[in-house]
Amino acid sequence: MSIIRVFSLCVAIFIWAVVGLYLWIPAVIISLVLYIALIFYGALTEETALVRSTEEAIQEILSVYKEGFRKIHATVYSEGDGSPIGLGSEGSNAEGERPGLLASVTMFLVVAGFALALATLVWFGILSLLDWLLHG
Repeated sequence: MSIIRVFSLCVAIFIWAVVGLYLWIPAVIISLVLYIALIFYGALTEETALVRSTEEAIQEILSVYKEGFRKIHATVYSEGDGSPIGLGSEGSNAEGERPGLLASVTMFLVVAGFALALATLVWFGILSLLDWLLHG
């Protein structure tokens, strides 16, 4: 185990602890608000399938933060073939080839940018609400 690997793992875990939590809390809040709205929708329309599928999605969202730490550790200490975690056959295109590195990085940056923007809006709303409640 090299010192560079351990240092890199510590830095990655620290970054995920901060950024992951910044993204995870708004995701949980948004999913809970959506779930509560769907409970009312289900009560009015007697359609419970949507509420059940939302419950499963909430369980997944609740595990994302913890799972991020596991994936970081697995990435640093993987003994696999070098393929990215989560990109198996489902990550292949029509010809069976994985997307190129540039396409993968670009897609990650686009999704991460939207996630950060949405999380920032939710945090702004939370802080504005707290300011209004505390200072009138």
